[in-house]
Amino acid sequence: MKNYFFLLAGLCMLSACSGPEKFVQEDVTAFNVQISGRTDIEDAATLMELYYPVPETEGNSSRKLRAEKEEDGSYLIVLRQEGLSDDSQAGVQIRMKARQTGQVQSIEKNWKCHQGRGHRSWGTEPCI
Repeated sequence: MKNYFFLLAGLCMLSACSGPEKFVQEDVTAFNVQISGRTDIEDAATLMELYYPVPETEGNSSRKLRAEKEEDGSYLIVLRQEGLSDDSQAGVQIRMKARQTGQVQSIEKNWKCHQGRGHRSWGTEPCI
Protein backbone atom coordinates (compact mmCIF):
# COMPACT_ATOMS: atom_id res chain seq x y z
CA MET A 1 0.00 0.00 0.00
CA LYS A 2 2.84 2.39 0.87
CA ASN A 3 4.57 1.73 -2.46
CA TYR A 4 1.31 2.32 -4.29
CA PHE A 5 0.96 5.75 -2.62
CA PHE A 6 4.49 6.79 -3.65
CA LEU A 7 3.89 5.58 -7.20
CA LEU A 8 0.65 7.55 -7.40
CA ALA A 9 2.28 10.67 -5.92
CA GLY A 10 5.15 10.40 -8.41
CA LEU A 11 2.77 10.08 -11.34
CA CYS A 12 0.81 13.14 -10.17
CA MET A 13 4.01 15.17 -9.94
CA LEU A 14 5.13 14.07 -13.40
CA SER A 15 1.80 14.91 -15.01
CA ALA A 16 1.73 18.35 -13.37
CA CYS A 17 5.25 19.11 -14.59
CA SER A 18 4.57 18.07 -18.16
CA GLY A 19 1.35 20.07 -18.59
CA PRO A 20 1.06 23.00 -20.96
CA GLU A 21 2.63 26.28 -19.92
CA LYS A 22 0.26 28.91 -18.57
CA PHE A 23 0.34 32.47 -19.85
CA VAL A 24 -1.25 35.76 -18.81
CA GLN A 25 -3.02 37.63 -21.61
CA GLU A 26 -2.02 41.28 -22.01
CA ASP A 27 -4.27 43.99 -23.46
CA VAL A 28 -2.77 45.03 -26.82
CA THR A 29 -4.88 48.16 -27.35
CA ALA A 30 -2.45 50.72 -25.89
CA PHE A 31 0.55 49.11 -27.62
CA ASN A 32 -1.20 49.17 -31.00
CA VAL A 33 -1.99 52.87 -30.49
CA GLN A 34 1.67 53.48 -29.55
CA ILE A 35 3.00 51.85 -32.73
CA SER A 36 0.32 52.99 -35.19
CA GLY A 37 1.71 55.12 -37.95
CA ARG A 38 5.33 54.13 -37.29
CA THR A 39 7.37 53.39 -40.38
CA ASP A 40 10.53 52.18 -38.64
CA ILE A 41 9.26 48.71 -37.65
CA GLU A 42 11.12 46.55 -40.14
CA ASP A 43 11.06 43.16 -38.45
CA ALA A 44 9.88 41.05 -35.53
CA ALA A 45 12.87 41.99 -33.38
CA THR A 46 12.06 45.71 -33.68
CA LEU A 47 8.42 45.12 -32.80
CA MET A 48 9.34 43.10 -29.71
CA GLU A 49 11.99 45.64 -28.67
CA LEU A 50 9.35 48.39 -28.72
CA TYR A 51 7.11 46.29 -26.47
CA TYR A 52 9.83 44.93 -24.17
CA PRO A 53 13.10 46.90 -24.27
CA VAL A 54 16.26 45.12 -23.13
CA PRO A 55 16.13 45.20 -19.30
CA GLU A 56 19.02 45.38 -16.87
CA THR A 57 20.44 41.90 -16.48
CA GLU A 58 22.96 40.07 -14.40
CA GLY A 59 26.21 38.72 -15.85
CA ASN A 60 24.81 35.40 -17.06
CA SER A 61 21.82 36.73 -18.98
CA SER A 62 20.45 35.45 -22.25
CA ARG A 63 17.91 36.87 -24.67
CA LYS A 64 16.46 34.60 -27.33
CA LEU A 65 14.05 35.78 -29.99
CA ARG A 66 12.40 33.75 -32.70
CA ALA A 67 9.67 34.52 -35.22
CA GLU A 68 7.61 32.02 -37.17
CA LYS A 69 5.11 32.65 -39.92
CA GLU A 70 1.74 31.08 -39.10
CA GLU A 71 -0.64 29.45 -41.59
CA ASP A 72 -2.95 32.50 -41.50
CA GLY A 73 -0.08 34.79 -42.58
CA SER A 74 0.49 36.32 -39.15
CA TYR A 75 3.71 35.95 -37.19
CA LEU A 76 4.31 34.36 -33.81
CA ILE A 77 7.19 36.16 -32.10
CA VAL A 78 8.61 34.58 -28.96
CA LEU A 79 11.06 36.29 -26.62
CA ARG A 80 12.74 34.53 -23.72
CA GLN A 81 14.82 36.76 -21.44
CA GLU A 82 16.67 35.09 -18.57
CA GLY A 83 19.11 36.41 -15.98
CA LEU A 84 17.07 39.43 -14.93
CA SER A 85 18.50 41.62 -12.19
CA ASP A 86 15.12 41.57 -10.43
CA ASP A 87 15.32 40.24 -6.86
CA SER A 88 12.54 37.69 -7.33
CA GLN A 89 11.92 37.18 -11.06
CA ALA A 90 14.63 35.26 -12.93
CA GLY A 91 13.19 35.40 -16.43
CA VAL A 92 10.29 36.44 -18.61
CA GLN A 93 8.83 34.83 -21.71
CA ILE A 94 6.61 36.80 -24.09
CA ARG A 95 4.59 35.45 -27.02
CA MET A 96 3.29 38.03 -29.46
CA LYS A 97 1.10 37.38 -32.48
CA ALA A 98 1.20 40.10 -35.12
CA ARG A 99 -0.09 40.66 -38.62
CA GLN A 100 2.29 41.43 -41.48
CA THR A 101 1.14 45.05 -41.19
CA GLY A 102 2.67 45.19 -37.71
CA GLN A 103 -0.65 45.31 -35.87
CA VAL A 104 -0.43 43.13 -32.77
CA GLN A 105 -3.25 40.64 -32.31
CA SER A 106 -2.25 39.19 -28.95
CA ILE A 107 0.45 39.27 -26.31
CA GLU A 108 0.82 36.74 -23.54
CA LYS A 109 3.57 36.27 -21.03
CA ASN A 110 4.81 34.16 -18.18
CA TRP A 111 7.87 34.11 -15.95
CA LYS A 112 9.99 32.04 -13.63
CA CYS A 113 11.39 32.91 -10.23
CA HIS A 114 14.83 32.88 -8.66
CA GLN A 115 15.72 29.96 -6.39
CA GLY A 116 13.71 30.22 -3.17
CA ARG A 117 11.39 32.91 -4.60
CA GLY A 118 8.67 30.69 -6.10
CA HIS A 119 8.23 28.42 -9.11
CA ARG A 120 11.37 27.61 -11.09
CA SER A 121 9.54 26.62 -14.30
CA TRP A 122 7.64 28.99 -16.61
CA GLY A 123 4.30 29.93 -15.08
CA THR A 124 2.01 32.71 -13.92
CA GLU A 125 2.08 32.41 -10.12
CA PRO A 126 3.64 35.50 -8.49
CA CYS A 127 7.27 35.31 -7.39
CA ILE A 128 7.91 36.25 -3.76
